[in-house]
Amino acid sequence: MWPPRVLHRGVPLRSNSVNTANPPVSGAVQQPRHRRALLLATVAALAALGLYVLPRPYPRHVDTVAEWNAIAFDVCSGLGGGTRQSRALAVTHLAIHDALNSIRPVYATYARGLPRGPKASPQAAVAAAAHDTLAVMAGDHQMQLDKAYEDAIDRLPDNAARGEGISLGKAAARAILAMRSRDGADRAELHLAPQPFAPGRYQPTPSRFDPPIVPGWRNVTPFAMRTAAQFRPLPPPALDSEQYAQLYNEVKRIGGLHSTQRTRQQTATAKFWSGDALATWNEIARNVVNGRAGDRDRGNDLDLWQSARLFALLDAAAADSFISGWEAKFHYLNWRPVTAIRRGDTDGNAATSPDPDWSPLLVTPAHPEYPSTHSILASASANVLQCALGSDAVPFAIASDKVFFGRTRHFERFSQAANEVALSRLYAGAHFRLANTRGLEQGKKIGQHICNTFLPPLASAAAASVSANR
Repeated sequence: MWPPRVLHRGVPLRSNSVNTANPPVSGAVQQPRHRRALLLATVAALAALGLYVLPRPYPRHVDTVAEWNAIAFDVCSGLGGGTRQSRALAVTHLAIHDALNSIRPVYATYARGLPRGPKASPQAAVAAAAHDTLAVMAGDHQMQLDKAYEDAIDRLPDNAARGEGISLGKAAARAILAMRSRDGADRAELHLAPQPFAPGRYQPTPSRFDPPIVPGWRNVTPFAMRTAAQFRPLPPPALDSEQYAQLYNEVKRIGGLHSTQRTRQQTATAKFWSGDALATWNEIARNVVNGRAGDRDRGNDLDLWQSARLFALLDAAAADSFISGWEAKFHYLNWRPVTAIRRGDTDGNAATSPDPDWSPLLVTPAHPEYPSTHSILASASANVLQCALGSDAVPFAIASDKVFFGRTRHFERFSQAANEVALSRLYAGAHFRLANTRGLEQGKKIGQHICNTFLPPLASAAAASVSANR
């Protein structure tokens, strides 16, 4: 669906998908200062010729894992949507998590048989694991990625611990990339054949009428769920039912572009949450982790292992939310409100009057309506963060990623934000309310499943194994 991309030198970029059991991984940095000087000289020469824009410096984070999370989002910006970004982030943070647990085993790892290195530098292991996964999965920002890596390595003493940490990080990256090399992501671009109009059935939506985004993503192997359909919600209501008429008339009243019943606050809420949901929830996690590390309460801090597990759980949950959401969307193929309302005379329901000129407040995404993936991802993320931090009652602030709607909101609970996300999709005119409430339920099930089964503390994993074998 997206055109091939090229590096700034004009060299074709390798595929985003990994299709080899031994994926390419960048070599160890043995002389970081020498290579950095050569890199900077090359960049300066290209910049002088107008062939390269100098990368912006990455902000230093108090927490090393959170810092690499921010870098990962920057270099994954060209992957073309939340589905592929979520996969890249999950792979990256699983590699970081497994590298750290190869130094000191605290939590069960995603990969098996990784080498051990109790004397290795944790910071070096984190940097190498992140760099080498991202170099394969988001290689069109290679120079920025290399500079971030070399900056991270340069901050560490040049000793055996650093070298051992680099080796462990690289081994973890190779293992995770190999595990995900045949997960179906390379086959997700299959096209859904145009369907003749039928009441209730999804049709491409205005204004561009684009074909559905990556229909094959429903076939990608989940990270933590047993199957993509494990948490599929119940079907939406029949078109001729009273429930459907209530849902129809509600979104028609308050989700329209020219609605007189939607309040200014509801409009602001729709716009605030209309951006990149994956980026927003990772930013929430970074804000919380860095905030705890930067305050004066040492007992409030997360160590690197806890931080690495938090981001691994969060991004595995997000990746599985997209897979689960896409499976349900393309199973039910439910029409969007803009189609339903403009064709309300075809649904066989006397309580739904059509409006051929109706438009939603915000542009409708190019995929089926039911359930709401924004709501699934928000609920799964909120539940995972609650699990990792031990409480839902964690105050945080978040700014909208939509600059032209720029404002900061403050929340007292993760669930409070997730519930607002679900409502925002109704106010935007993108979903009927039921798609959002069922999405919250679906996301909660995903989040709780991941909290209960994925990367458990080793003491818990050992106890579960003993219990199962009795």
